[in-house]
Amino acid sequence: MPRNQPAWRVTAEYRDTLSPAALNRLIRREGVRRSHPRRELSSRTVTLLETALPELPFLYLKEYRCPNFTDRVKHLFASPADRERRTALRIAERGISTFEPLALGTLRRFGL
Repeated sequence: MPRNQPAWRVTAEYRDTLSPAALNRLIRREGVRRSHPRRELSSRTVTLLETALPELPFLYLKEYRCPNFTDRVKHLFASPADRERRTALRIAERGISTFEPLALGTLRRFGL
């Protein structure tokens, strides 16, 4: 894995469309027609992306940050994105409409 590139886990049905290279381009906003910031917090940013791919017209990109060392250690084994993904899957299993997590990228530096 190249330096400073996330390790990606992609749902089975989107593995062909959302390759790690394609996802890395999306987080750099390449292949994105427009991006609309929706929420900006110290711990995360939520952006609506209008992609140039016809099979993926709109995506929400949530980028989590761990602003200090304590947060990095706290989220070492279970990141906020992992917890949110598991919660969304449990909600969907109950037949309640929610977002569909397509991919989860984890960026580690110095093992954290």
